[in-house]
Order: sequence, then C-alpha cells, then structure tokens
Amino acid sequence: MVLSAFDTQFYNGLPSIEDADSAFVDRNNIFTKLAPLFAREEYRGVYDVCLIHHHFDLKPGERMISHGSISLPTLPSQESQNDPLIIPERWTAYGDPFEFRKVKSGEEFAPPPPASLLEEFRQQVVLEVWLRSLSVRSAKDLEEGFNMFLKVLCQWTRFIHCPRLKDSDEETNLKPLKNLQILRLDENFLGRDLEYDTARLINTFVNPPAHLSEVHVNGVAQPNPSVIFAIQRFSNLRILLLRQTRTWCDLCNLGCLLALAAPLPKSIVYENGAGLSIHYMEALSSLERLEFVSVTVKAFDDSEVRLGDSEDLNPFAWSGECNDCMETVLASPGFRTHWIALKIGQEQEIEGSEGRKYRFHKIPNLKRVEWHFVEGEVVDVDSDYEEEYEEDEEEFNEISQEL
Repeated sequence: MVLSAFDTQFYNGLPSIEDADSAFVDRNNIFTKLAPLFAREEYRGVYDVCLIHHHFDLKPGERMISHGSISLPTLPSQESQNDPLIIPERWTAYGDPFEFRKVKSGEEFAPPPPASLLEEFRQQVVLEVWLRSLSVRSAKDLEEGFNMFLKVLCQWTRFIHCPRLKDSDEETNLKPLKNLQILRLDENFLGRDLEYDTARLINTFVNPPAHLSEVHVNGVAQPNPSVIFAIQRFSNLRILLLRQTRTWCDLCNLGCLLALAAPLPKSIVYENGAGLSIHYMEALSSLERLEFVSVTVKAFDDSEVRLGDSEDLNPFAWSGECNDCMETVLASPGFRTHWIALKIGQEQEIEGSEGRKYRFHKIPNLKRVEWHFVEGEVVDVDSDYEEEYEEDEEEFNEISQEL
C-alpha cells in the first residue's frame, strides 16, 4: 500500500500510556455503551478499542511500525513508502492511522474501519465527551443547542461555562439538563457596566436541576450580599467558588478594594463553620448541603494592616473586612471581642454603631472556607476589564468565523 501523509507532530503530542490511562475515567460506562457495537458479527474479533498514546518521540518522517511484538520508530525508505506489507494498525476515532505494522506476505489483516463503525463510535464516545461541557453566551445559544441536540444534551451535559454573558434579562432554563453538575459564570465584562450586576445575571438562570451541586462565579466586580442571595436558587449546592476584585466589608457595608501590608497572605483557611461575611452567612444559611466555599480576591500592598493564616496575623478572624475598618472600628477591644464571638457563633446578636444589629446565621453543613489572595496593582479596574473584554471578544469572533 502507499503510506499516506503522516503528522509526526500530532503523534508526539499524544499522551503517555500512564497519562492516557489516568485520563480514561468513567470507563465502565463507556465499555457498556461500546460492547453491543463491537459484538456485532461484522466487527466481532476484527476491531477493538485502545488507549491512544505514544511510545517515543518521532523524528520528522518517522512512523511507529511494529515488527511482531516490538514497535520501534522507523524511517520508511523510498521503497517502503509503497510497501504493501506495511499497513495501518491503529486509527483515531476519525479514521486517521497513527501506528503501523509490518505483516508477512499472505498474512491476513483487518482493513481500515468502515465509516459506519467510526460514526457510531464517535456518537457513543466522542460526542458524549464533547457535549459534557458546553460554552454558551446567552439563553438563545442554549435554546438553539436544545433545538439541535435536545436528547443528547439532556443526557450528557455535566458542565456549562458562560464566558462574557451578554447583557440581557432573558431567562436561561436549565431544567432540561437533568444531569448538569457544574455551572461556571465569567463576568469580567461587568467592569464596563456596573449597573448590570452579578445578582441580576445569576437570577436569569431558572429551574436548576437537582444534580447541580457546584457553582463558580468569576470576576465579581461588586460583591454585595445580593449576589450571594441570588445563589440561593441553587438549592442543592455543595461547592461555591467566587473570584472577586473586591471584598465585602460588613462593618462599612461596602465592596472594598483590599489593601494590606506586605508580605501579602497566600491563603486563609477556616474549618469551624466560620470565615465568611456575616451577610454572606445569612444569604447562604438556607443551603443545607453547602460544604465548601472558596473566595479568591485581589489584594494590594497599600496599608499598614498585616494579615496571614495564623492566629497572631489574623486576630480578627478576618472574613472580608476592609483595611480602614480593621484600623478603626476593630481597634476598640470591647467591640472587637463581641465581633469575633459573633462570627464564630459564640454570640447570636451584637449591636454596632448607631444601634445597628448584627446577627449570626449558621450554614448547616459548612465544613471549610478558603480565602485565596492574588497580588494586584491599583489600576483603573473598568479600563482593565474593557481591554480584557475586547481581546476575548475578538478571539471569540475569530473562532466563530472558523467554525
């Protein structure tokens, strides 16, 4: 046979057998789906499945060719390019050969898999893996997906990523996605228009399915409690991940840029049911299954207040307070003692300035809260987001045109 053009770079980019094996999850489900296909009379004993991997890095022009039980990188000669005894031995799901075999004269061998087999294989495996994760920018995108792939989306989709959602109040109905587990919302574009807040965006997602247990909200520009109250709609939530440009300070009731003294902390961890803003605790107290909350926030070296993951560097059981309130309001030993006791549930209610009441709300099953800090420079946040948004929008349009 004549050996077709071979992409050495593609082969070298394949994973090792160890990495391919580790990535092959849910194998029992996949084997169950494939068994009837390969048990058909025309395919039984002729074709099988394998983990696509590479053995060695090939040099330009080389191919992996097996001779008996040994496979070695081989540089075919001009004559062997037309050698009818060098045949494809393994193919990708799209019918592209990536490993070859040297057979003996007269030896029988399987022909390339027919298009019908490859198509059914892709439907059973490749399409399922592909549709497990969806990226949508509007309710209309998801609706169009339902119109084309309703059955498979309902069955296979586990993860929805919403980058740069369009400014719209149109509802996104999640009910058909009965196996959806993770919802990720990226909202950095909100830096352009803070009137279109995060809570309003979250509220457009309606009828979350029972299996939806993890929500990521990235790029929150104004982390006010209304954002967290909106998350209540995900009643079976177990994991919540937030990425914010500001923290919410319960004491001044504002979203504030976090200024601290160097060295900035990398993380602070709480495992006693505490660690969140009093307002956030109230908003999340109805989520009986919530176990883990992670908040990542920008921090700036622009203050005398030090903070860290130790008792001496975290005397306030910090949960988002701004540096001004830590230097002033919490400087009072009397109020500070009651404030800390409230945040860890030792007191149920305290009174602040001007008779303001603060109440403790327990999140029933909360086991761990993590704060992570990303060092940032004090910049024009709106301008920074605008530039990032335009770059992503240009990239998205280029990909759309290619498709």
